[in-house]
Amino acid sequence: MTAKKLKLKAPFIWINESEKTFEKSLNKKATEMAFQKIKVAVKKKAVQNAELLDRDLTIIFLSKSKAKKINSQFRGKDYATDVLSFSDPEGDVLGELALCPAVLQRQAKDNRHTFQMELNYLLLHGVL
Repeated sequence: MTAKKLKLKAPFIWINESEKTFEKSLNKKATEMAFQKIKVAVKKKAVQNAELLDRDLTIIFLSKSKAKKINSQFRGKDYATDVLSFSDPEGDVLGELALCPAVLQRQAKDNRHTFQMELNYLLLHGVL
């Protein structure tokens, strides 16, 4: 499957490599607002390197098989994970978050909340 860029303003670069269409469950504006709240809170607490949050963040949505492969490669775990984060402190971007929508959807259902809430939670988790 060819990666599909999802349209959204900075600070995000969205790439969809997942096999399922989940975009109906994705409120891009809500995700952007959640990230802005994270930035404000982190800066307010004077967290070291908080200025890095002003850089772009690449968010990649992966299929379960790709998420499993990357999780195995980088963490030695043989299952699809919800989120993996990769920093780039020397580069022009904050880093990359690799997310698996199928895992997020399952976790959202298990935790009795929406896909968007799960995404926002993992955005926070992945960035910090």
